[in-house]
Amino acid sequence: MVFSSPAEKLPLLAAMELPSDSEAIVKRLSDNFLWVSVSFALNHGCVTTPLVVASTLLGKDVAAFGNGVLYSFTLLSSLFLGAPLASVLGPKGGLVFGMLFYCIYVAGFSLAALFKDVEWLMWTFFIVGSAFGGTAAGVLWTAQGGYFASTSTQIAEASGEQREAVTARLSGNFAFIYLMFEVGSKLVFSLLQLLKVPTWEIGVLYMLLGLLAEVLGLMV
Repeated sequence: MVFSSPAEKLPLLAAMELPSDSEAIVKRLSDNFLWVSVSFALNHGCVTTPLVVASTLLGKDVAAFGNGVLYSFTLLSSLFLGAPLASVLGPKGGLVFGMLFYCIYVAGFSLAALFKDVEWLMWTFFIVGSAFGGTAAGVLWTAQGGYFASTSTQIAEASGEQREAVTARLSGNFAFIYLMFEVGSKLVFSLLQLLKVPTWEIGVLYMLLGLLAEVLGLMV
């Protein structure tokens, strides 16, 4: 039979019984991550809803062209803008930048819906807004990845927990919050349509919610 010496058990005890300052650091980082996840999910849910309903509410041609512009700018932004901008602004600054540009996309959708009867205005507003939305996506997801990785590392170092375990736990929390707001935003949009709320007014509401999410993110 092999007996472990007290010295051999010490690392395990150190991991189990964190100093009070380490506990405070882990709690602060975890709370901040939860707050940023809610902010991100609310903003993203408000943005992806117009993307889903654009073809029905604005027409197939303008929606297809606008969505093509959005995905093209997403590709260009992720390749050439996301990493440099997130490096200059930091993960938090990149998130703020992306959320703001996402709100401009929703504003473009709202104006396109308001001027639906003036075809050239509808096209202009939606296409310009889509360019902003695509630019936002490339920066936002890059910054989110940087923030996620940094938080996982800091929590692992402060708690003594394996980084893989921390990453898995944070991933699960983020995925739950993200999907909850994605589904909820679509359901609320459909409910407001059933209540005969004009599309452009729903768009303005979603833009304001997106801005609120950005303010919440700034509070971290």
